[in-house]
Amino acid sequence: MMFRKALSVLSCWGILLIASTVPVAYAFIDMSFPLISIGGSIGRMALPRVGVSSSEKEFEPAAMYGGSTGRISSQVVEEGFHCEHFGSCPGCVMTDRVLGVDVVESVQRFFASPSIQRQSTSSTSTSTSFSPNQLQFTMRLPSNITQWRTQAKLAVASQYWGSRDGCTFGLYERNSHRVVPIPHCAVHHPQINTAIALLTQATANAQTVAYNETFLTGQLRYVQCQVERATNKVCLTLVWNADHLKGCQPYLSRLVKELKKATSISNYSDIWHSIWVNLNTGTGNNIFSRGDNKWFRLEGPEYVREPIHSSTRQEHCGFFFFTPSTFRQANMDGFEVIAQYVAKLVPPKSTVCELYAGVGILGLTALAYHHMAENDNPADTALRWLRCSDENPANLKCFERSIRSMPASITGASTVSSKQSTRKKANKSTSKATYMVASATTAVQEGQALGASVLLVDPPRSGLDEFVLTELCKPRNPKQPHVEDLLLLDDEGSSNINLLNDVTTLIYVSCGFESFSRDCERILSANAGWSIHSSIGYLLFPGSNHIETVTLFRRQLSFKRTPVKKVTSFGSFARQKR
Repeated sequence: MMFRKALSVLSCWGILLIASTVPVAYAFIDMSFPLISIGGSIGRMALPRVGVSSSEKEFEPAAMYGGSTGRISSQVVEEGFHCEHFGSCPGCVMTDRVLGVDVVESVQRFFASPSIQRQSTSSTSTSTSFSPNQLQFTMRLPSNITQWRTQAKLAVASQYWGSRDGCTFGLYERNSHRVVPIPHCAVHHPQINTAIALLTQATANAQTVAYNETFLTGQLRYVQCQVERATNKVCLTLVWNADHLKGCQPYLSRLVKELKKATSISNYSDIWHSIWVNLNTGTGNNIFSRGDNKWFRLEGPEYVREPIHSSTRQEHCGFFFFTPSTFRQANMDGFEVIAQYVAKLVPPKSTVCELYAGVGILGLTALAYHHMAENDNPADTALRWLRCSDENPANLKCFERSIRSMPASITGASTVSSKQSTRKKANKSTSKATYMVASATTAVQEGQALGASVLLVDPPRSGLDEFVLTELCKPRNPKQPHVEDLLLLDDEGSSNINLLNDVTTLIYVSCGFESFSRDCERILSANAGWSIHSSIGYLLFPGSNHIETVTLFRRQLSFKRTPVKKVTSFGSFARQKR
């Protein structure tokens, strides 16, 4: 026994000795100010300080919708949170210290590398050495670390194999397709857990059969729950194993009837915002089937609404609109903070092109922010125009509804006609804000970014389209005139045209750090004049090994502009060059 104790003491001293000689990342908490910093050194290269600022907590978005108020304390961040499903559920990798995930250190190393530091605008030295304070990378917590998830997609399994005793709902176990139920998930909005409990009972009463992927039989495959924060109501989508709506009956109608009955006899009579069904008979990993003939609204209103906030956050300037077929962030509280920060990065009076726009959250937030900035004359800061694009056709109607909900003083018009919008043609409108249904590649090819001084990108985890990346890496063409219409470049040699020639500010919002680091290195090494001005990481999904990064690139003007050619009609900029 004494030998084991002595060995234990020696082992502890050995660990301390190793720790004192091998540089490692460390974390500390300054209790005088709610700031968590991660620093340290790798070899002789000092890692930049990584902090979690409390500035985002001065206004807590959740407070507007009945959520918790006040700042997230350092103790909460250090201790993390408790969830009874941790370990069996694959959703979270860490609950004790949510900032201790591996990706944070990976991001640190990347931004601390000499090649990145030399390409930062704060770099003042031309030598190979650099100061560790040249480029600061900051980590921020934009929301509460529990109950932040207002959208959840859950797989479905039978209570017992092939039984009609109802369904269970959860996530697939790691490296398998066995569903792990998570009825009391700590990161779910409470209304999602309530909705799943009611749905579980309803499937039992309706004898709903879960989908069997081995035999391609059964009915219910997945469910999606989206919480409208202002009302705390849940938009429920049922993914059904059928090709046509008639093929769902009578089983689908029975389930909807049981859902309504379950709420009428409980304390949750007003929980459902709407109920939808998506028809999916595919054998791949896609949760939803695409196409208007695959989506059907069974109950409730068409849109989930979320407010567009002004710069002061005291009043909203309209609404964002979502349907189940459009992309919506799982943590809306947190993404609101990111959108406000992106809006601040956009210079006043800019011309803005947003690719991968979804329903236009980043662009429309910037539009409202600069119009409602605290000054006597909005014309001093208001954006000149905003062009958004995304390839999902369902986004267009949501964007149009948002424009109509916003004051005309912000948008410049009250309506945008969908009849004038196709995949090959952008909206013709007097509005400052327009939308093109097109991929990022097609949008750039058709001139969406001509005349834009700011490019906003929020691509999927795969990163930027190759064509977009190639255009960003092109040197600026000093002979190319500053135009906003592709047709005005007809007399230019096509090989010399740079479709992003006027962009001097690039704001890259990334949800996949691996693809971002690849894109970033390529942009900086292209000799196109780009440098990093700042980068911030957001722990948007506390508990997961994932961060969102917002990086500001700037490009220096190395030549005198060619005089601007006037555009004869606003909105014609997106006509395809023939």
